[in-house]
Amino acid sequence: MKKSISILILLILLFSAFQWGMNYLKDGHEISYQVFLANEPYEVKEKYQKDYYDVEIQKGENIFYFTFPNTFNKQKKIVEKVEYMIEDGKSCMYPILENGKTSYIECLQDGNRYTSFSYPDSNFVSRFLTKLTENGYSVSKESNLENTKIVGSTTVYVNNLLKNDIVALWNYKGIDIVREKDSISENVNSFDVYENKHGVLVGKYYIIPEYQNSRLLEFQKLNIINLESKEIEQISLGYTLSSSTYVNGVIDGKLYYTDPSNLLQLEVNPENKNVRLIGNVDIGGQVYRGSWENANIYDFQSSQILFTELTNFSAIQNYSYQQAFETEDSYYFYQDNGNFYQVMKNHLENPILLFQQSSINNIMLVGNTIYYVSGNTLYYFEKDLGSIPILRNNELLYNTFNRIDIYRKS
Repeated sequence: MKKSISILILLILLFSAFQWGMNYLKDGHEISYQVFLANEPYEVKEKYQKDYYDVEIQKGENIFYFTFPNTFNKQKKIVEKVEYMIEDGKSCMYPILENGKTSYIECLQDGNRYTSFSYPDSNFVSRFLTKLTENGYSVSKESNLENTKIVGSTTVYVNNLLKNDIVALWNYKGIDIVREKDSISENVNSFDVYENKHGVLVGKYYIIPEYQNSRLLEFQKLNIINLESKEIEQISLGYTLSSSTYVNGVIDGKLYYTDPSNLLQLEVNPENKNVRLIGNVDIGGQVYRGSWENANIYDFQSSQILFTELTNFSAIQNYSYQQAFETEDSYYFYQDNGNFYQVMKNHLENPILLFQQSSINNIMLVGNTIYYVSGNTLYYFEKDLGSIPILRNNELLYNTFNRIDIYRKS
């Protein structure tokens, strides 16, 4: 009898493991279901694809669109319930996800979609936030400007840093490495270099030349700084590159330099600490536009050729923008008037206004986190947190050229 029970338990465990494995390996799913608020039904359409969830929630004629990363092991029915408020043509929706995980607010008025951070002075949004707080939900993060640390000439708001993100800030002699713990300045040149023309982030490695002269900025060696371990290794290029050298781009974890004065093109692999000649007058050059192509090396001399990944910004050609970005699930774009929008790829006709901030620069997307500089301060924005300041450096008021990069640990 005991043996039979043991076999039965083993079979149940094997079946559960099989079900979990099938669920984990599946490519995606689409499912419709209902959730309830005060016994009122809300229609949910959930689509899982490419490691993220696309969720539509409908109440009457109002439809709200959300995207969430896969932190649910590809489960189905990740929306457990909702909070909702509507009056005078304005409505706001807040989904509560599986295991009480963080969500964000989306609002709708006259066909326009916006987050709670787009119109912070809106009386309607304020009352909805109050309602959520009274119901026990924490829907924003308070900026902590008290706990600071000085790194070089930078003031860091320690409690505001994201745990998995490391900031590399050009400090004219090298970089300040800013992270949740043990931030540090790494200076590799003994003199100031005002414009960071050759310093590049490649994965977890920040590459900075060892300049020979403070005026001509020629270099034969590169310093490779590991942002995780903070170790610095130096490699020789085998060539002397002139100060007119420029960066073609970063492709598949490798950095590409072209020296138009000496007609040289080099590939730098920081992981393997090696350098490869890929272009000169004898073998021609290489260009990358979604795939590798042979090119005339003299073309790199007449103009700066930048490598590009294939993007499909034609999908948002109906929107005007100053800068645009693409992620797995969405497009993001910044307009001249200071509006920053997200357009989900499954809902191209329904942009959502994330926030409004004029005169920003150094805009970067890390996953779906937006980093940007305004004035002398670096911020990040997330839809459930708003804009959070993480560091302040007065030099950002005067020089923003290639000053900041972000590495996210996996």
